[in-house]
Amino acid sequence: MDGDRSVVATCNRAASVRWLFIVGCPKCGTTALHTLLSRHPLIDGSRPKEPHYWCVDFHRLSDDYHGDRVFFSVRRWDQYMACFRALGPERLALDSSTSYLRSERAPVLVAERCPDARVIICLRDPKRVLVSLHKEFLRDGYESIPEPIAAIEASSIRARGEQASEAAPFPAWLDYWAWVDWPAQIQRWMDAVGPDRVYVVIQEEFAGENACTVRRLLAWLGLPELRLDHGHRPVNTYAARRPARWARLLLRPRVRAMVRQLVPPTAYDVVWAWASRLLTRPVDDRTRQREQLAVAEVASAFATRIGDLVAATSELLKRDLAALWGYR
Repeated sequence: MDGDRSVVATCNRAASVRWLFIVGCPKCGTTALHTLLSRHPLIDGSRPKEPHYWCVDFHRLSDDYHGDRVFFSVRRWDQYMACFRALGPERLALDSSTSYLRSERAPVLVAERCPDARVIICLRDPKRVLVSLHKEFLRDGYESIPEPIAAIEASSIRARGEQASEAAPFPAWLDYWAWVDWPAQIQRWMDAVGPDRVYVVIQEEFAGENACTVRRLLAWLGLPELRLDHGHRPVNTYAARRPARWARLLLRPRVRAMVRQLVPPTAYDVVWAWASRLLTRPVDDRTRQREQLAVAEVASAFATRIGDLVAATSELLKRDLAALWGYR
């Protein structure tokens, strides 16, 4: 519980800040939504987009696994506040750490320390989320299994700490199903902050009508409208690239930790985007074709589990997501 005590001891001023969180799910349009909302003059989007400050359970798992603070560098309150540029009594602080949806401690701490917080949850067709996560983990050097079905099937093994990747924050980070346990995760946030303070965005609807989505969100937040000069475009898509062999050494956790110590948190996203382009290479046409087929293959291989997930999420949200995502 050391991480919990650290957060509680250093964030007594949290209640004086107006908070807005985009808590996940990763690969569901959170970066695009963070970018659009950060344009509003009354919203101060964090830099980096994902400080991961409140997921102290993940801090502890990572520290125990690596024997040191290798991941999640924003631990102190002053470091966290430095991620925001111009907080004021009328402005909302926007933290879009996608680890918070999966974290069990983040909802509890946010509810305790940020009692008026609003929470946005982004969802997407789960078969596409699973494939996109696999692509991201491959690109980041976390994942060693190149085929998405085999990697997803290894989730239960990774959850037990077996077949662990020393490059990942901790072994269960590669438990793909834990990232899409949406009914439990959404309910946890609703229980913590109240259902009226949780807003669910469906990525497919956001991509199709981003101006309407942002307008509804701002109305829910009680903020004036924001004029969007151009529409939504996919960002953070992790196009078909893999780490070059020589670059795997530089992607090791302790090398990343050293970079985090040298680079201010506000500049880390920019530096990592540049470095990831340098350290990765485009895949060949054959691999690209396989990736295009992966979504259908994942849907077929895990049809029952995905169907149950969609049904349970639909029931919780009182929305027909099965029809929206093409499951019936």
